[in-house]
Amino acid sequence: LKYYNGDVSSSLIANGSSAVSRDVAEVVDAALPSLLRTFAAGDDIVKVAPAPDDNDGDESEDLVGSAKIELYLSSVLARSETYMFLQSWIKDGLLSPIAWAKACWEENKTSKTQQFKGLTPEEAQFNGAQDIGDDIFESSEAVSTGKIVAECVPPEEMYITIGAKSIPDSKIVAHG
Repeated sequence: LKYYNGDVSSSLIANGSSAVSRDVAEVVDAALPSLLRTFAAGDDIVKVAPAPDDNDGDESEDLVGSAKIELYLSSVLARSETYMFLQSWIKDGLLSPIAWAKACWEENKTSKTQQFKGLTPEEAQFNGAQDIGDDIFESSEAVSTGKIVAECVPPEEMYITIGAKSIPDSKIVAHG
């Protein structure tokens, strides 16, 4: 990363030149657009298939579920933030030995409040509303919304067993 940013100290070599070459930055910046086109171009950015070990007997239902997930993920990936995520992830992979990313469901909980006027006490009770005075009733409802969030994880925040060749070979994989 220091070579990419041009922050190489001339003290690495005694009596060395103070000139800094930005070759690493030029190569990474030149390769990035081609890699982004490879992964982000086209209509089928994501493909989802049912797991082969599902033995529930209804394969058509699994295919319909997979198609719905694929449609949803495609609509999520069509957003501009996905392009920025892919750009950051690919750039991390070019600048460090390994690039990490995580995807999770981010849930937002809010409260929706409505006020009603002119209800009878029975109607207010049916709607779960509370009397707040002057023949005004208020009803509050918890609303939960969410979305898929994908973000790059800095390599220094990842922990993996030393010497592991892959994630399945590692005894510990953690994000701290």
